[in-house]
Amino acid sequence: MKRLIPLFLLAGLTFSPATVWARPFPREGMPRLEDRKGRLISELNLSEQQQQQLEAIRQQFRPEVEKLKNKLDQLRQDMRQLNSSNASDQQLRAKFQEIQAVKNDLEELRFEQKLAMRQVLTPEQRVKMANLREGRPRANRF
Repeated sequence: MKRLIPLFLLAGLTFSPATVWARPFPREGMPRLEDRKGRLISELNLSEQQQQQLEAIRQQFRPEVEKLKNKLDQLRQDMRQLNSSNASDQQLRAKFQEIQAVKNDLEELRFEQKLAMRQVLTPEQRVKMANLREGRPRANRF
């Protein structure tokens, strides 16, 4: 039994939440952005004007979204390095809190973008959009 304890400790560290969420997220099964946009245009029957408005909203939010995504990637890399070092629990918690704050900022920004895009859609298109979102595979945003 004493021989198994180090094995359990190693397995616990390998599959701990810190190492699981620090890994890059797989995108398998997720349609490409171009495919999703084309599908939305046809499924929602978007007018040219609506398409232009939605694209303008995407362009407006893109720089800040990219900035936060890059910051999140860097923080996750930092966490991987801390995990493999002699970092204290306090250092790991601090990095975790940084990651959570950036993830929260990113989710808030995406929500604001979603609200802005929602204003472009008709009530019928909003219902269709909600139905499409329910049926799509989701990326693991742990």
